[in-house]
Amino acid sequence: MTSQRSILGCALVAAAATAALLTPTAAASPATTPGTGTGTSTGTSSVPAALPGDFDGNGFRDIAVAAPSAQVGQARQAGAITVLYGSQSGAVTARKQTFHQDSPGIPGDAEEGDRFGTTLTTGDLDGDGYTDLVVGAPGEDYFPPADHNQGMLTVLWGGGQGLTGEAGAVDGAFIESRFGDQLVAGDFDSDGDTDLVVNNARNGLRMYSGPFLRDGTPAGMNLLSGGGQYTSWLELAAGDLNGDGRTDLVAADHHTQGNSRSVFYWLGRQGRFQSPSALIDGWGNHVLGGDEVAVGDVDNDGRDEILIGRSRETLGDLPVPPGALGGRITVAPGSAQGPRGDLAHHIHQDTAGVPGTSEAGDGFGSGLAVADLDGDGYEDVTAGVPGEDLPGVAGLDQGAVVTLWGGAGGLTGTGALSFNQNTAGVPGAAEEGDAFGRTTGPVDTDGDGKAELFTGAPGENLKAGAVWAFDGTATGPAAQGSVSFGPHTVGIHPDAAEFGSAFND
Repeated sequence: MTSQRSILGCALVAAAATAALLTPTAAASPATTPGTGTGTSTGTSSVPAALPGDFDGNGFRDIAVAAPSAQVGQARQAGAITVLYGSQSGAVTARKQTFHQDSPGIPGDAEEGDRFGTTLTTGDLDGDGYTDLVVGAPGEDYFPPADHNQGMLTVLWGGGQGLTGEAGAVDGAFIESRFGDQLVAGDFDSDGDTDLVVNNARNGLRMYSGPFLRDGTPAGMNLLSGGGQYTSWLELAAGDLNGDGRTDLVAADHHTQGNSRSVFYWLGRQGRFQSPSALIDGWGNHVLGGDEVAVGDVDNDGRDEILIGRSRETLGDLPVPPGALGGRITVAPGSAQGPRGDLAHHIHQDTAGVPGTSEAGDGFGSGLAVADLDGDGYEDVTAGVPGEDLPGVAGLDQGAVVTLWGGAGGLTGTGALSFNQNTAGVPGAAEEGDAFGRTTGPVDTDGDGKAELFTGAPGENLKAGAVWAFDGTATGPAAQGSVSFGPHTVGIHPDAAEFGSAFND
């Protein structure tokens, strides 16, 4: 339980302090000095736009890695995150920060089951020219007895020295609402300020409008979908689906009956969203659903595609849909009218060019993410196969990660790359239960136009977890020279931490 804090539901409370910074270095500031006074917002019109994912304003993207099951003190599954700062040499350097709820300035306390770091998203919430990091802790409890799982978001503010312990918290107000188990940032109302869309398992999706004051207060709040059994959400994503310059929202429905797990989208317009629409195929059936969603322009036509990962073949005892054995990725092209479900196509491990074979339990399509990995101007897709069983290795679920290429014709299986821990040049050794590839986080941390591929194996070393980083090249991620690191490296308690369970978007 969080002590001595007023639970305001949709209000934010701030706490100013400095968190422990591991081997910090100074970073260049944006041209305009950001405002830092409590209760003020700089506004976006007077400052340069923040580079997405750049917390310290040095012109290089940074990456956050979550360990939501990490023990903090004596509290198991309290959760922790680590931030690796980008530079000309990339992000796998000595400069890093680790935060948890016992860090100075972080609201609340590290308690068993909080799972701080379950979700991560980024955006310039206060308009000061620095990207901020939002961290979800859906297991946070407020009222005795414990295990009520109201949930909480923590906002870590970016600045010239990187993220600080000056933090705000968005509080869930309902028992078992698991507030913040899904979240995404974007300018959803087209007013130039960054907003947050947050899932509440009891009350549906809510949009907290920017700009956010430095005491944490949002400009407003709107309900996007009601709560209840059939309107909770597995994952959220944001992008421009119709090329109108406005940010749209995509969500995978958690409680849809049958095999569909429908995907819905909201097209942005000035002031508010349009009504949600279900992504349907050419026969009018809601069958284009899955467990994960991502958004990106894989054909470089100015309109983002919806990418859907169906890593679980089916629900309950229902039959596996065609092409879904072992998991699949669905690509719904963008258009001037919005996403075209009727033109969607599927890619799986039996697709020509994709390494491996579709087998039950592979989990192909896990950890879905989009970035330009080879610098050709087309966004590519990374996906895990954490249930992959490798030949000659005892046991199950060693895992692999796959890269699919974008191009003028869209996403294809041709030339797909696959890595696992037994690939030459990749550190480590494939072992049962590693779940290598459960998460992926492609980010260009060295500014060369080619994203590095970060991938997590939360099951590594008896669920301590680990992360691998593959350098980006003109031919895609490179196994040679790849590195790995685990919770010990960043000062996180290793026992069942599941380090690498999430990356920021």
